[in-house]
Amino acid sequence: MSHTSNISLEYQQAVDQAVYFRLPSAGLIQIKGDGRIDFIQRQTTNDVSKLSPNAVITTVLTSAAGRILDVLQVFESNGTLLAHTLPTRGESTSKFLSGKIFFMDKVEVADLGPGFAQIEIGGRRAEEMLGQAGFGMLPKEDQFTPASVDSSEVFILGPSRLSTHTRFRLLCPVETAERLAGTLETAGLSEINAQTREILRVESGHPQVDSELTENYTPLELNLDWAISDSKGCYTGQEVIARQTNYDKVTKKLVQLRADHPLAPGSKVRLEEKTIGEITSAADSPKYGQIALGVIRRPYHQPGTKVSILDGDGEYPAEVFLPSS
Repeated sequence: MSHTSNISLEYQQAVDQAVYFRLPSAGLIQIKGDGRIDFIQRQTTNDVSKLSPNAVITTVLTSAAGRILDVLQVFESNGTLLAHTLPTRGESTSKFLSGKIFFMDKVEVADLGPGFAQIEIGGRRAEEMLGQAGFGMLPKEDQFTPASVDSSEVFILGPSRLSTHTRFRLLCPVETAERLAGTLETAGLSEINAQTREILRVESGHPQVDSELTENYTPLELNLDWAISDSKGCYTGQEVIARQTNYDKVTKKLVQLRADHPLAPGSKVRLEEKTIGEITSAADSPKYGQIALGVIRRPYHQPGTKVSILDGDGEYPAEVFLPSS
């Protein structure tokens, strides 16, 4: 089977059935102590004090300049706070948070990432087929459910606006990951490769670590306003984000783009001979053709806006578009 045929098959399985993808890093931080909620409140954008049993709150770790350092999915288990980080960010974020502990803080930070693996589950039949794999109690949106595999605790995170192409995330001990993958295969889920996952992500319009979720942008520029509380206390970067909100200072936005020519990250987006942004991710979609994510200046972010893409091959037409459901 050719590489292209394999991608097409995996893509169709992801659309019609259920698939899984093993990420290279779990990114899991433990925050213990009586001051754990107050501590994470000072560092991130959302109101973590609203955590309830089995709830997951997405919150952004920002720099003093309001730029993105990490995006955390925070939940409580057995009296400790757990923060699921972006892939590859667990170690650096753990060190960063440890450096923010004041001498009066009643809190301890530990990086659990090396001991955990992460498996994403997606597809129309994801819930049904996870049930066939033995997971009877599955979480709803912005919730988590503990489970057991080989007598080891597994955390199942439910759907999130952070990545709608993924229905569930399984965080499991490293030593059980291979057994868990085999259980998923037996239940009928197929493993997809990184290229197929990237197509699904770009189609869904979600930012990713090292492509969009970087210190180049603020959360508002990447449409993460839903992960920002405008009523909680102070946190690092709040003044910058508040100015962007209160004075309409969000000057650029993450958008989806479509063209008839292959697209590539780093290519410039232009309008009327002026550069208005650049492409950050790109994919060849079986459904939409050549598509990309890019961050471009307002007001050119509106769907239907005709632009051009400049790269080493020349300049060719494209448009900002909104995929159909």
